[in-house]
Amino acid sequence: AARDEQTRNHFLNLIRRAIDDLSESWNVVVTVRTYDATKSLELLDMFGNSDNTKYQNKDVLCRNFEIPPLDSDEIQQAFDQILTLEAIYNSGSKEFKRLLAIPFNLWLLEKILNSSQIETDFRQIYSEVQLLDMFWKHRIEGKSDGEHRRFVLTKVARRMVEGGSLSVRRENVYERASLHEPAKQTAWNNLLSDEILTIVSSTGQRIAFSHNILFDYAISVLLIEDDPQQLENFVLADLSRPLFLRPSLTYFFTRLWYKAPDTFWNVFWHVFPSNQSVHLRLVARLIPTSVIANEAREIGQLTPLLDKLEQGEEIAIEAIMWLLQSIRALEIKRDLPWIDFFDKVSEHLRDNFAWDLATLTSEIFEHAREAENATVMHTCGRIGRRILKWIWKERRTGENDWYY
Repeated sequence: AARDEQTRNHFLNLIRRAIDDLSESWNVVVTVRTYDATKSLELLDMFGNSDNTKYQNKDVLCRNFEIPPLDSDEIQQAFDQILTLEAIYNSGSKEFKRLLAIPFNLWLLEKILNSSQIETDFRQIYSEVQLLDMFWKHRIEGKSDGEHRRFVLTKVARRMVEGGSLSVRRENVYERASLHEPAKQTAWNNLLSDEILTIVSSTGQRIAFSHNILFDYAISVLLIEDDPQQLENFVLADLSRPLFLRPSLTYFFTRLWYKAPDTFWNVFWHVFPSNQSVHLRLVARLIPTSVIANEAREIGQLTPLLDKLEQGEEIAIEAIMWLLQSIRALEIKRDLPWIDFFDKVSEHLRDNFAWDLATLTSEIFEHAREAENATVMHTCGRIGRRILKWIWKERRTGENDWYY
C-alpha cells in the first residue's frame, strides 16, 4: 500500500535482494493491491511466470494467489456472529450483498450496529461510500465528542497528506489537553479505543488510521472541499496528489454523486475542460467518469450530461467519450440505465465515441438475447440503425477515412 515513489522503490529493492540472495532458503511472498500488481512491471519481472492455480488473477502476469470475496458459507458464519445481520443482508440490494462479501465492509457494518441505538435502514445502500458515510455518522460525528474527534482526525489527516505518508509522528499531532479541555484527551483516547486510529510502531512513535480505507475516506470528508476552485487548488498544491490521493478523490466524487448531485456536476464541469493542467486533467477524465459508470442507476441522474450533448457542447462530447471508455474498462454489466442512455446519445452521434457506443450496445444486446428481453433488444436495434444511417451519411458527405 506504499503510495509514494521513494517508499515503493525501497520495498522493491528489499524484495529484489531477498529473492537474489536467499532464493535457496526463502520463499518470498508480497501482499499487494490488485491494481498495483497489474501495473508494477518490477514485481511482474521478479516473480516470473504465472502458476495455474484456482484463485489466480489472470490479469496479474506472474505467480499470484488472489484472496477471493467471502463465499456463501463464510457469510453464513457471519450471520451466526452478528445479530440481525441475516435480516439486513436478505433485505439489501444486490450491490449491498456484494459489499458484504468483503470482510472490511462487514467490520464497518458491525461497528454501525454496535453504535446505533435506533434501527438503521440499509436497503438503499448500493456503494461502499454510502456504507462508509453511515459508519462516519455513527462512529465519528454521532458521538458525544464528535466535534473533538473531527478536529483530531483533521489534524492527523492534514499532517499525513503534507508528509505524503500513511502515518505520522505522534508528537506532531498529539496535544495533551489542559485541565480546562479534557474533551480533547477523551476524543484522542476514544479514537484509539474505537479502532479509528492505531499505533503502528513498536515504540509508539507513529500514528495511522487503522485501515487505509479509513484514511482515504477521512481525506475526502475532512480536507477536500465541495467548492470547485478549492478542489482544484487542493489537487494542484502537490503534483503527487492525483496518485497518492486517488482513492480519496474517488470517495469525494462518489459522496457528491449520492448526497449533492448538483454539486457533483458543478465540480465536474469545472475540472473537465481540456485547457486545465495535465495533473488536473488526469483527475477529471479518469475519476468522475469512473464514478458515473459505477454508480449511475437511473437515466435521470445523467440528464446534465445529455442536456449539454443535445446543445452540441464540445465538453459533453468529450465527457461521453471518456464515460463510455470507463464503462468498457470497468466492465460494467448493468443494462439499465445504460441502454436508455445509449439510446439518447445515439441521436447525437460523433466519431469521438461512436465506436465505443456500438461495442457497448452490442454487448448489452447479447445479454438481452440470452435473457429474452425483447424491450432491450428493440432498443439495441434502434441504436444500431441510427449508427448505420449516420455512418452512411458521413461516408457520402464527410472527408474522414474513419467511416470506411
